Amino acid sequence: YITIIAPDTIRNDYIESLCQVRKHKNMTPDIAKDWLTDDTVLATLMLHQGDTDGLVAGATTSTANT
Repeated sequence: YITIIAPDTIRNDYIESLCQVRKHKNMTPDIAKDWLTDDTVLATLMLHQGDTDGLVAGATTSTANT
């Protein structure tokens, strides 16, 4: 089955994780919050953490963003 989640309801749940993944680039919570407004960034982080099984990109954005 498929569960559809509104991205705005979970974005803040990934701020700490994005900071951890990008700590070598000095990611701050404020920058992470801004980055996570991009649904592709959010979905990629969800995939990285195992919170989703797949990601489809490229229909409306460049696949270079993934």
